[in-house]
Amino acid sequence: MCAKSIEQAFFDLEGIASSNVNLSEGYARIKYDETLWNEAKLSERIRMSGYTPVSFVEKKPINWFMVRIIASIILSLPLLWSMLGHAGLSENVVHMLVPTIFMNPLFQWALATPVQFVIGAAFYRRAFHNIKSKTIGMDVLVSLATTIAYFFSVYEIIRNFDQIIATGHYEGLLYFEASAIIITVILVGHYMEHKVKLQTSKALQELMELASKEALVIEDGHEVLKPIDAISPGMVLRVKKGEKIPLDGTILSGKTIIDEAMITGESVPVTRIEGQSVIGATMNVGATFSMTVTHALGSSLLQKIIEAVEEAQSQKPKIQRIADLIASIFVPIVILIAITAFIVHIFWLNPGQFHPSFSASIAVLVISCPCALGLATPMSIMVGSSRSARRGILFKNGTIFEKTPVINTIAFDKTGTLTVGKPVVTDIIGEDLKILASMEMASSHPLSLAILEKAEQQQLELINDVPVEEIPGFGLKASYNHHRYIAGSLAFIQSSLEIQDEQLQTIEAMQRQGKTTILFAKDDVVTTIVAIKDTVKESARGAINKLHEMGIATYLLTGDHELVAQSLAQEVGIEAAQVKAGMTPFEKAEFIKELQAQGKKVAFVGDGINDAIALQNADLSMAIGSGSSIAIESSDVTLLHSDLGAIVDTLLISRAVIKNIKLGFFWAFSYNLFAIPIAFMGLLSPVVAALAMVVSDVTVVLNALRLHRIKLK
Repeated sequence: MCAKSIEQAFFDLEGIASSNVNLSEGYARIKYDETLWNEAKLSERIRMSGYTPVSFVEKKPINWFMVRIIASIILSLPLLWSMLGHAGLSENVVHMLVPTIFMNPLFQWALATPVQFVIGAAFYRRAFHNIKSKTIGMDVLVSLATTIAYFFSVYEIIRNFDQIIATGHYEGLLYFEASAIIITVILVGHYMEHKVKLQTSKALQELMELASKEALVIEDGHEVLKPIDAISPGMVLRVKKGEKIPLDGTILSGKTIIDEAMITGESVPVTRIEGQSVIGATMNVGATFSMTVTHALGSSLLQKIIEAVEEAQSQKPKIQRIADLIASIFVPIVILIAITAFIVHIFWLNPGQFHPSFSASIAVLVISCPCALGLATPMSIMVGSSRSARRGILFKNGTIFEKTPVINTIAFDKTGTLTVGKPVVTDIIGEDLKILASMEMASSHPLSLAILEKAEQQQLELINDVPVEEIPGFGLKASYNHHRYIAGSLAFIQSSLEIQDEQLQTIEAMQRQGKTTILFAKDDVVTTIVAIKDTVKESARGAINKLHEMGIATYLLTGDHELVAQSLAQEVGIEAAQVKAGMTPFEKAEFIKELQAQGKKVAFVGDGINDAIALQNADLSMAIGSGSSIAIESSDVTLLHSDLGAIVDTLLISRAVIKNIKLGFFWAFSYNLFAIPIAFMGLLSPVVAALAMVVSDVTVVLNALRLHRIKLK
């Protein structure tokens, strides 16, 4: 309700596109037309809702919240001490334990007044704006309870003023200690809540701090240091060893090693060469290089990640919307219960006795604050989303946590998902790799890169002047040093010469293993067979096995041919019957619909770009390994690195979050169902009620903190 009252202040205003308050992280994000609004006007509007806006960069020399708490404690302690005078002790014991002045009603009035109207002013201010915006919450209950207690006590002093002046004492009951201590306890509770929230996660602040503040721009051959927000796409930057890469871009010159762990979660630094892309906020641990900026700060991958985490924490799942609805009608019901409690006591339970009737009514108001109910979901979502963000898992919004645990079937794309997405040479039969690799330098085919990489690993000195003829899609021909060479697929080689039966058997065995073969012939004799395969990720089999243990069925959907698909499925542990090969993107989407028609809840795991149709049709879309802006925008869950164990972690985290939310609700509802009748019966003092309410809130927050201890892969 606190967040809602601020959002409500901007509702339906001209020039305001949206306003969203992140309760957990304590900030507001407002999209506005800057020709109609500026920060000063926005701040004033927030003040009108009863809250004080503070800039991200503003540093307060004095923590006024702590000053208020300390002052409130100092002023309230004598009032708390004075309660011993009404504890049923003998007069001599009371006189010994409690200073006489503490029992003086005028002294109590003097102590309670600044607590009520200066320290507690924020409660009144927010209660006023709550009522004005029709979002009645905790501040209304606190203000109502303490004000009634305070003014009843003032009335009693005025009614018995002559007696008090004469004796310095009053035999009846005053409620100054209740009003002051309720305010003090709730302020201390807010502070504890705030401190615990800071421990839960600083995910957004940490991500924001990753961004560089300045960058070295190369202008007319000179290096010029500029602020990061002045950098635009197309500018050339220089990044030195040990520095953060300022923004997303492409390496213009140089070769380096980059630690991308803070963005992708990959612990091993990666090599980047000229023409390859680099990610802003990652660390250059190699050599100095130049780069061209491709994305400004607002559209960088880091910004997309920040927005994804924000979105996950701000979007309310269905379970939270139900809680909000309950909370909105809860307060008026509580006020009605409090009035009923007073009537029941004054007429039936304690006929004609004002004080026990009054005390029961105040206790009902205080103990019923629905804060625990409102905190259960956002705190769990915040801890869950920040925990997953550290693991390189981004949830698009908070509602995803609710639908992920019901997934019972996961369909996988092959290339780049279960496999590395990069073909590598696995077998070489023969000794002519040097000539073959020299010919492959003239080819544009992706498999040529695998052969060249293998030659580099073997440190072969390649021949640059081999005259090569490329037959696109088939193979290569060359004449060199009085010999004729030919390289290519089985079909291409068979069209030119005969292949030995033994070699054919070897090729067939390799193809059954899902490998692609390149044949190399010298003077019409096949001398070398090279097997190339897109290797399976190390984490694939372990992740699939774990999913099976969790009761989740797995499917492989691929455009590759049957032999390759079955070989891969066998390697990772997917059953042969659950492999669908030779599928187009449209056929993948249709197959997902078929599974859904059988009552299955289906997640599809792809690269987030070329499997867009299948991702869109699935109940849950997961983009893995790409870490691209498109993947973050198009999928429900983005896995920033290639470890497939993150899929298991996604399910574990979301299940734990929902379980945690339900536990929080159970505690909040149980607490109110148990506590309100006790307060109603007059068995709970208002001060104890305030303490119990704070304990309830902190318990829910601590419950959310347990999500940090989820055991992940």
